[in-house]
Formats: sequence, C-alpha cells, structure tokens
Amino acid sequence: MYPFERFNADAKQTLTLAQEEAERAHHSYIGTEHLLLGLMRVEKGTAARVLTKLGVSIGQVRKTIESVLGPNERILVQTIIPTSRVKTVIEIAFEEARKMNDRDVDTGHMLMALVIEGEGIAAHVLEDLGATNERVVTEVQTELGAPPAPRPRRQDRQSVSEPSWAIGRSGHLRTPVDDLARLLNSPPIARQLKARGLDTEALAKQLGEPPSKVTVLRHGLRTAQGALDLALREQQVEQIARLQHSVDGLYEMLVKTEQEWLDSLI
Repeated sequence: MYPFERFNADAKQTLTLAQEEAERAHHSYIGTEHLLLGLMRVEKGTAARVLTKLGVSIGQVRKTIESVLGPNERILVQTIIPTSRVKTVIEIAFEEARKMNDRDVDTGHMLMALVIEGEGIAAHVLEDLGATNERVVTEVQTELGAPPAPRPRRQDRQSVSEPSWAIGRSGHLRTPVDDLARLLNSPPIARQLKARGLDTEALAKQLGEPPSKVTVLRHGLRTAQGALDLALREQQVEQIARLQHSVDGLYEMLVKTEQEWLDSLI
C-alpha cells in the first residue's frame, strides 16, 4: 500500500484525472498513457510546465496515443484498476522523491518515473515527440531545483511487481533502426563512421522521419505488445499464445521493412 498522503495536491489531482481519462476511453485499466494525459491536464504542475518547455502539447499526445491504441470500444466498464506498469511508475516516483530529499511526490517525480520505467505507451509517445529520457529528467531536475544526477533507464531495473518470466516477452524489441541509432548516438563510433565518408547528421535526421509503412508497423507492434502485457498481467492463458504470435509476426515484418528502408538510405 502506497502512502498517497505524501502526494502533493497536483499529484493527487493527476491520479483522479488519469482515472477520468481511462473512463473516457472506455478502458478497464489505468495505463501509463492515461497517467501522462492526467499529468498534462494539471497545467500548473511541474510535469505540464516541463512538457510545454519541451514543445509537447496535450493535443499531440492525444493524437499519438489514439493512433497507437486505435478506436475506443464502447463497452460498459464497472471497475477500473491501475496496471502493474503504473504501479511500478508510482514506486519509481516515490524513489525519485526520496533521492531528491523531497517529502512529497510531485508531478515532476511522476513524469520522471514514466520515462525512467521507459516501456509503457507514455514513454514511447514522449520519445516519439522528442521528450527523451535525458531531456525530461534534466528539465524536471531544473524545475524542482535538484542537482543533476543520472537516473537509470528501464532496462537497468526489474520491477518487483512484474513476473520475471514476462520480462522481455512484451518489452521493447530492438530493430535495425534501434541499433543504428545507438551507434550514431555514440560519439566515438559516429566520428569513425563520419571519417569513412558517412554523413551521420543527415542519416540521423532521416532516421527521425520514417516512411509511413514503418510508422504503421511500429504502432501496430506497440499495440500488440500492450495487449500482450495486459494478458500476461491478468494471466489470460488462452490469449497469451495468440498475442505472442501476433507480436512475433509484426516484429519480423518491422525488421524486414526497416532493413529495406535502411538499405535505401546507406
């Protein structure tokens, strides 16, 4: 049980708005995407100020989330519960507040937790919109007056609330573009590639503008991964095999499509 009395007023309002967003979407769960929308609706909060500074608007976030999840199903929802990923985000928010010697959990800590956890829909949406882990953490630390300090990414952590056999099944699957982007983000390797005649700046820009068929497959894969996550958490045995097959198929198609795209660039 979390000591929610340690949430400040903005953070408590965020949780209420996150549930409202889930109800609005006719979802039976509160996911990281609902939490992100809740954070952005508390306009005077730290998280909303940081995202505004980073050029992220709630309209962009809504549009991107809808493109990932698809149309809402009109179903009657009687009980809405947070996913285990949201519970992990809350745990991280408490941890970040402790590291900063803050008694209360603020929306800034919650936003940091979303990108540190890193595998939820919210983190992917933020990264797609340019609000990367590093940029978000740095801006939140500045807003809260905390000294800069490195924070771990999701792959450096293992949530105690997520079964170990599920980790890696529905998490982020690396693709050829992921691997190339990591190389370009490594200054020593980027210098070597540039010395061999590769225009690394132009290539990095092109990687940020994928063709529509790549974008569609990425969103389809994330949607399938989200559904598989939910099936794993709720132990829906009959659904897991089917969804895993869907994830595997979409992943293979994405790898092939991205490789063809890369071949045309290099």
